[in-house]
Amino acid sequence: MLNRLYLAPIKGITDKVFRKVFSDCFSGIDIAVAPFITISEADKKIRALSTEANNKIKTIPQMLTKNPEHFLSISRKFAEYDIDKLNWNLGCPFKKVIDRGEGSALLMDPDAIKKFLDKIFNEKTADISIKMRLGMKSPDEILPIIETLNNYPVTEVIIHARTADQMYDGDVKISSFINILGLIKHKVVYNGDITHYKDIAAISELTGDIHGWMIGRGLLSNPFLAEEIHAGKTINADEKIQRIKKFIDLLFNEYQSELMSHAHVLDKMRGIWSYLSQSFDDSKKVEKKIRKALNLKHYSDEIERLFNNDP
Repeated sequence: MLNRLYLAPIKGITDKVFRKVFSDCFSGIDIAVAPFITISEADKKIRALSTEANNKIKTIPQMLTKNPEHFLSISRKFAEYDIDKLNWNLGCPFKKVIDRGEGSALLMDPDAIKKFLDKIFNEKTADISIKMRLGMKSPDEILPIIETLNNYPVTEVIIHARTADQMYDGDVKISSFINILGLIKHKVVYNGDITHYKDIAAISELTGDIHGWMIGRGLLSNPFLAEEIHAGKTINADEKIQRIKKFIDLLFNEYQSELMSHAHVLDKMRGIWSYLSQSFDDSKKVEKKIRKALNLKHYSDEIERLFNNDP
């Protein structure tokens, strides 16, 4: 039996609207981890992460902070909405986050992680999972982190099998991921470069059975990927085109209802098409045309031409 499939958190893309429409149009994903929120965003975003607002797909909020008091403050607010599962981000590789000493930066400081976990598990308000990288610069940096995590009742550890320095480039470090599986006491979810339905089987041959699989960019580029993983085969191309059209139209309509500014709607759709264009033969040309849309009508016209095969 295939273990659980997770939708990865991708800032600016996999928001509440995306998760709802995605689950209306495609199947196969069991759990979503939402893009991280910070203490400054918490009040306006907590309601959007409630179970009521995410009844289509089970969603786990993720927090980005190095301050345990901030984490606890937000988790208490989540508890008011009966949210009892939270994720702590130790994986964000972006410079502005690392410069604040958050995300992957904490992987350089096992003592800070220990003090953080001491504090939040002393006042536990929810089940806590962790999403992390193998390290900032070296995959060896994860080893003392694992020793620390093994001392706490973390529900699961999601590991992107790259270092932060790699960002999203270069090969995933499968051998390093395999080496830590025998050391970690918690359930492990693998994340990194799952882009084809055969990838999980290939990785499983090397790793053995693990708790789950998280998919991000592969699912945005091919939203049928989870279905194809379950089916063990690709989906018919004609069916894909029809369902992508429905998906993109629903997203467009939802964002127009959700967002005040037409510019924000266009930004959302451009971000989604930066991945989804890869489902089409001439992906760079498709993305370029979408990106050059000047307003909502221009965008709609380009979409109609694309799906009607007009030049």
